[in-house]
Amino acid sequence: MKYAKHLKCLYYIGKCSKYLYYTKKVLCICAFGIAAILGISLVSKSCCGCKALKGLI
Repeated sequence: MKYAKHLKCLYYIGKCSKYLYYTKKVLCICAFGIAAILGISLVSKSCCGCKALKGLI
């Protein structure tokens, strides 16, 4: 019983680290999704600009 308090503390640290691990994964997926959406929007805007330039020429 001498180490019960420390084992309980380690148990909660392990539980929190598991949730932090999954939170990090979700945030990485969201960041890649946002980057992909922004990249696609920039590419589509540049293509529209190219079409407009082709119309002027």
